[in-house]
Amino acid sequence: MDPFQLLAEGSFERGLELLNRCSSWQDFDESLDGPFFLGFPGKSGWGEALLLASLLKRHADHTSKRICVHAAPAVCSILQQDSAFRPCSLDELDAWRPSGGVRSPMAILREALSGNLLELPFKSIENKVGRNSVGGRPFRVGIAWSSVEGQDPQDRKPILGKFLPIKDFIEILENIEGEVVSFQRSYPDIERDYSVLRERFDCFQIAPTQDGSGDDQTEVVKEMTNLDCLVTISTTTTHIAACLGVPVILLAADRGGRQWFWRAQQEHRKLVYPTVEIFLGDGSKPWWRKCANRARASLENRVARHLIGRSS
Repeated sequence: MDPFQLLAEGSFERGLELLNRCSSWQDFDESLDGPFFLGFPGKSGWGEALLLASLLKRHADHTSKRICVHAAPAVCSILQQDSAFRPCSLDELDAWRPSGGVRSPMAILREALSGNLLELPFKSIENKVGRNSVGGRPFRVGIAWSSVEGQDPQDRKPILGKFLPIKDFIEILENIEGEVVSFQRSYPDIERDYSVLRERFDCFQIAPTQDGSGDDQTEVVKEMTNLDCLVTISTTTTHIAACLGVPVILLAADRGGRQWFWRAQQEHRKLVYPTVEIFLGDGSKPWWRKCANRARASLENRVARHLIGRSS
């Protein structure tokens, strides 16, 4: 049985037990002293590393300890300004194995899903970029409508929940007047989608650095810190914004497996990211129809509150 599927279904103790039988995950030390590998062993992506960092940040803040972590260069560029961490760059993520005293993230997940870690206050990852004040400025929303691997959208079949056609995604922003900033990673048809967005929004911008696989995420952090909200289906983009404490509206297909954490938060109250509002597809076709309507209502409410705050 897939341990990640069990985590998605809320069977945390059983899922963790099975995961701890895997050689690359096994760790019986209950402390959170590190050093830790930030990432899911055997997986090349680095978004999950920020989820683990967010969990460790709670512990570090509570204990006033600085924790050594080994992670992808992109993750280190985000964590380097936070005094809770001593980040060490590691390139070979998918080939990582426990060695040299560097622990797997097993203890972090165990304390979050079966222990008391989530009872500690959420603390956003620190950065040196100050958030602009609300007064007098328009609502600023970031968007990303496709997950990308390499230069291609992952599984263009929309039912899998990794891609949402721009004509459907834009309906979520239907009644929004403000600044729209794309954090969408590049793929072959992206200029066509940009044309649609430019035609709809007078204030459409493209974030200076869109390459989600880039080693330096400093410019992305700068742009995201000054968003009022991010609307996305992209897991990595969500992790970046959420670890910084930026409000996120996430549309996600009701999948288990490696993206178990969205269901764990939405359905089983494991609140890893308090600023993320999750709208799960319910199995209807297309998967995004019902959750897109709810996401649009949520975004409209956020804009209304922004306007009230701006006028007061």
